[in-house]
Amino acid sequence: MNMRIMGNIKVLCIGDVHLGRPSSRMVLEAAQTDSDFPSPRDTLTQTTIRAQRLAVDVVVFSGDVVDQSNAHFEAFGALSNVVKMLAQAGIKVYAVAGNHDYEVLEKLAATIPEFRLLGADGSWEEEVLTLRESKLRIQGKSFTKRHSPDDPVADYTPPQDTIPTLALLHCDLGGDSNYAPVSLSQLESKAPSAWVLGHIHKPVLLKDDPLIFYPGTLHPLDSTETGPHGPWLLEIDPSGKASAKMIALAPLRYEYLRISLDGCDSVAEARTRITKDLSSWREEHLAELEDVQTISLRLSLTGHTAIFSELPLLCQELEENSEELMPGLQIEKIMQNCRPQVPLQTLAAGQDPAGLIARKLLILEQRLPQHDYTELLAAGRRHILAALQQADLPHEFNSNLEDPEVASVLDQAAASLLNLLLSQKEQSA
Repeated sequence: MNMRIMGNIKVLCIGDVHLGRPSSRMVLEAAQTDSDFPSPRDTLTQTTIRAQRLAVDVVVFSGDVVDQSNAHFEAFGALSNVVKMLAQAGIKVYAVAGNHDYEVLEKLAATIPEFRLLGADGSWEEEVLTLRESKLRIQGKSFTKRHSPDDPVADYTPPQDTIPTLALLHCDLGGDSNYAPVSLSQLESKAPSAWVLGHIHKPVLLKDDPLIFYPGTLHPLDSTETGPHGPWLLEIDPSGKASAKMIALAPLRYEYLRISLDGCDSVAEARTRITKDLSSWREEHLAELEDVQTISLRLSLTGHTAIFSELPLLCQELEENSEELMPGLQIEKIMQNCRPQVPLQTLAAGQDPAGLIARKLLILEQRLPQHDYTELLAAGRRHILAALQQADLPHEFNSNLEDPEVASVLDQAAASLLNLLLSQKEQSA
């Protein structure tokens, strides 16, 4: 039976894909060891298969399908195969161009007949489709250059009839931006049945009524893009009401998890707590993990513990046995932010080396005074970058050193040194 005979209009919405984007650090490491690692192209293929299984009427892309114009050939192969599969299933494909693919997407659309690019000249364009006994209007406006500080909805006219209307737009939300800035109030005041937006990589449902959402990246591109990713299924019922929900199809998931070892008196107790917290996280998110093959985890260990000096070996043990802790788990990084089980405030009152280090740790912990905290991070960043450059590591390992990472390195180094000083003091007593 053809699932499209009756029922809701179904549209599978795909956000930023960035076909051809250079690999993140973890993907590079996987390539060097000849291990498989899920890619945006893999997720796009799985999304196509799911679109066929769901018997959707239309698939739409909200921009940045391709990362840059130099990814033309890679994108052509992936996109043409996907569009061909969808066309064979009777599924139409529409898209708008974003700030990354404004040049290449128009060229690709010219060579893939079933791929319909809307608003390629920078103006609003629409098509009305007849789907069974219903109609659906799809509107879109594309980027025509890398930067566009102009309001993209200033010249948008909302539909004046009762035909369900889906508007595609690649835009930034609010503020001063070079990437087609819009405000939520603007989108609400000129509302079609649904706004499907691109550019922001975090999936977010902004409004239920009118329906306004960013599908986010189809496949997470780096460790900052945590949580589930995938296409969104948008449905319009016979009354014209639109709703949407994510289908967590991406086989890769990045996560950041903080586990407190506060009060742990033995390595065995710490192991038990880590195992318990990881199991609890997995149970909480089990429904989102059905299609996930790899969970790339950044783990932060916190708290005051008596086993501080034994933590490096525990961290090594965790990294070597991550698959035993959770299926598909790969620990990308462990940030050891624990502290020795000593009263920092008391130590900080001293004028000895331990007191100096304790005062620095308090600045890192409280981020106060602000001036001292900023200076501490700046000095730490200079020393860390110098050490990385001296080690002659690839550029990938030297870039994007953010404040939390600098603070974590300083915290670990200072806490380790403090623990060593206190241990030496105990031994000499």
